[in-house]
This record gives sequence, C-alpha cells and structure tokens, in this order.
Amino acid sequence: YVETDIVTISRNLQIIGMGNVSESVTVTNRLRSAPVIEVLGEAEVDFSWMRIMSGEEVGGITPAPSLVCGASTQITMKNSLLIGGGLFGGHCKGNLVQSEIKCRDADAGLDLNDDSDILVQKCDIHLGSGVGVRCRGRANGVIEDCDIYKHQLTNILCKDNCKTSFFRNKIHHSHDSGVIIVGSQNTTFESNDIYQNDKHG
Repeated sequence: YVETDIVTISRNLQIIGMGNVSESVTVTNRLRSAPVIEVLGEAEVDFSWMRIMSGEEVGGITPAPSLVCGASTQITMKNSLLIGGGLFGGHCKGNLVQSEIKCRDADAGLDLNDDSDILVQKCDIHLGSGVGVRCRGRANGVIEDCDIYKHQLTNILCKDNCKTSFFRNKIHHSHDSGVIIVGSQNTTFESNDIYQNDKHG
C-alpha cells in the first residue's frame, strides 16, 4: 500500500500484485488536483492486479484523472481497479483487460485522445459524474465486450474525428444519452446493446 502526492514513471516498470484483489498493490494520493500515477516518455508499464485510487473529493477542486499516460507510453492493465478515471493521449498504446474503472468525479472514466491506440476488453466502466468513455483528437482503439453504465452525462462521447471502434458492449442507464457522436465520421459501432438511457439511445 502506497500513499503519495504523485508517482511519476519515465522508465519501464512492472507493478504487479499477487494474483487476487486482496493481495493487490494499492496506490493512492492525497490530492484530487493531481494524478495518482503519471507515465511519461517511452515507458512501458504493467499495472496488472493493482488498485489505483484518487484521493477524497474536495469541494472547489477540479479533479485530475487518477492515471495519466502521455506521449509514446505503452501500458498494460489487467484485473485491476482504477478509481477516478484515466487519460490516455499522445500516441499512447496499451491494453486494459478485465478491469473495473470506477469513474467517480472524473470528467471521463476513460479519456482517449491525441492518436492514442488503446484496446479495452471486458471492463466495467461505471458510476461517474461525467462521461463514461470520451474519444477525441483522432483517438484510435477498440472497446469491446465492456459494460458501460450509470454516468451522469453520456455513457460514450465521440468527437473530433476519432477512429475508435465499439463492439458488443452493454451501454445503459446513463442519466443523459447512451451514445453521442459529433464530427467523427470514422467511428464504428457494431453489435452493441444500448438501452434504458434517460435521453437518446
């Protein structure tokens, strides 16, 4: 268990728990205005069997994503818990598999932008005061077989000519719309189950 203000990683690193949640590595911070972990440079980082948790909500402070992955980084996250959302930009590549993203007060649970290329499989993305998944700035990637639900804003927002593909996801119970697409002609949706959102499908 580690509590810190911010962890900055700029070299290759593996932070892997013992194979079950009770023995996983937990990293949390005291500040909501800074990320818990920031990955920089060309680092390759494995976050499998981890819990990355933002600090408590503080009134008047704009929350930062708990995990920020910058230009040319490569990340792996499997069987992990991310509380507070993640930002993936600047040609970041990675795989998020069988993990839970609990969005809480983040602007977006998953924020994919700036030519990032992320494969998200079998993840639970839920319970946020903002957007569930936001794809923008020519973001690539595939999001498949995920459960995306219960966000105050839209569950999925695609804009700025993103090229993300969504396959076989459950997209439901947003307090706004299930999916909004603005200015993204290359976004693909196939075999998704979109239901019981308060506004549009």
